[in-house]
Amino acid sequence: MTRSGPAIPLCLAAALLVGLAGCKGHTPMHSAMHAASGQAAMNLQGDDTAAFFANPNAHAFYDLTVKTFANGPKGVNFAVYQDQSFALFRALGASMGVPPAMMQDHLKLIPGQMVQIVTEDPGVLKTYDSFIEAMVGPK
Repeated sequence: MTRSGPAIPLCLAAALLVGLAGCKGHTPMHSAMHAASGQAAMNLQGDDTAAFFANPNAHAFYDLTVKTFANGPKGVNFAVYQDQSFALFRALGASMGVPPAMMQDHLKLIPGQMVQIVTEDPGVLKTYDSFIEAMVGPK
């Protein structure tokens, strides 16, 4: 899939979801913060990206996004979408052994990024694979 328009939102979404594991020359945000504070770095998605995206909470976020954008981006109640997304992000963290608040903080910009992504290309919601590809790039 080719996309035009600003690359920053997609790169940011990718950074938040996969910890920039595949982007050379970048340091994941939390790793950089931990390194600066002298704490050990933590990969919040784990070392298995496929397992992260196979997690039922990640799929539930896709389902929520499809439902939320059913009437187009202009019909989205962002506050509700964000609250529901954050609940799923906390559940995702808990299911992966990551403190729920930490996972929510790690993914906090994703709901806003989804508004921009879906506004630019509503087709990204056709399938779970196209949804993931829109956020992190092709496999």
